[in-house]
Amino acid sequence: MPIFGTLIMPMAPLSLLLMSVGLEKPVLFLMQTGIESVVAIGTYFTAISGALWRPGASAAFTLPVAGLGFGVLCLVPNNWRFIGALPILIALFGVGQGARQALHMFGRDLIVARTAEAELFVLRQRGKQYELDRLARHHGLTPETLSCRPSCRLVLQDGVQLAYHDRSAGLTKSCREADVIIMPFAEARYPCRAQLFDSRAFKTRRHRQFAIKEGALTAQYMRRERLWERD
Repeated sequence: MPIFGTLIMPMAPLSLLLMSVGLEKPVLFLMQTGIESVVAIGTYFTAISGALWRPGASAAFTLPVAGLGFGVLCLVPNNWRFIGALPILIALFGVGQGARQALHMFGRDLIVARTAEAELFVLRQRGKQYELDRLARHHGLTPETLSCRPSCRLVLQDGVQLAYHDRSAGLTKSCREADVIIMPFAEARYPCRAQLFDSRAFKTRRHRQFAIKEGALTAQYMRRERLWERD
């Protein structure tokens, strides 16, 4: 913060003033030095093992309860305000305790699954890096890319078996053994025992996420690319 307050913020308006007379370069150099220093410090400390805590999504009650406690601490004029510490402590128990979806599908461009071992695997990605970063924060996990050509298998929550195919080869076996099949680029020509998402299911560009309840996938639809804008 001392670097931010002395070499970055003051230099920004000063450089604008000096641009009119062509003397902004030394000021911008100081500003650049400050920015690079802040980035270097942040990179150093976040590289230390255990420096980052990724709790993931919190329970629904966490923010309202913590906000109530914070409001009491700030607004009550006497010692009664310290009662506000109690809701804040209660809210801490909800941090990182939110629901985790088992499967996310952003059209054909990004398909991500969360395994029974609480690992986040990218089955397919074409762009959508921002959405993937948001998903990683939501789950509190670092996503790993899984090689799914021509196919791959995962075990999701409650032992649900997921099979991914980029072509129809091997579909017959997966229909017998898997619970969920994702095949974005081919169309199944016969009935399948598993819950099947073939090319017909991907004609819509809507982004979907799925939770597992009682051993089956239940869908939640999202209108746009932002994770928080849902139907």
